Amino acid sequence: MATGRQSGDFARYVDDPANHNFQVRKIAGTEDFEKAIFLLREAFFFVGLTERFDESVRLFSHLCPHPVDSRCRRLNTATRDDIRRELEAEGAAMSRLREAKQLDRQLWEYVDRTLFPVMPEHAGGGAPTGTLPQYPRAKIPWRFQSSRLRKRIVYRTRLKRPRSLHRSQA
Repeated sequence: MATGRQSGDFARYVDDPANHNFQVRKIAGTEDFEKAIFLLREAFFFVGLTERFDESVRLFSHLCPHPVDSRCRRLNTATRDDIRRELEAEGAAMSRLREAKQLDRQLWEYVDRTLFPVMPEHAGGGAPTGTLPQYPRAKIPWRFQSSRLRKRIVYRTRLKRPRSLHRSQA
């Protein structure tokens, strides 16, 4: 299975300790669920959910003291879900994943049930509703297009050149 930039099989991903409870470790610095909750409540300005992306962005825009351009365009969205269905059908794989991500799952449930529902109250109940404005495909700001073009033309070619020289010398 290959997803994003990583390739390899699902078992190797689940067995790698670097992937166990990644979100809790990212927030707390260690696999300490209580510390992660404490930090989310006391140290973070805002907590949103990917599953409720539009609502999260609208709330953040409303809470943020600075202007926020909330226009976006959906990227990295799966067009097919065959891999997900295959893994869900394989009970052993899913139970291994649940075990490896147990604290992450508990943290997500806490945010979903406890922290996120009170965000509209913090926003004064006046957060706008509806869908987020989308960037039309042809109207993506030039600065984003130019940085993407620069990355492809300048940086990728510079990175590839030393690698190909090194291979030819070996």
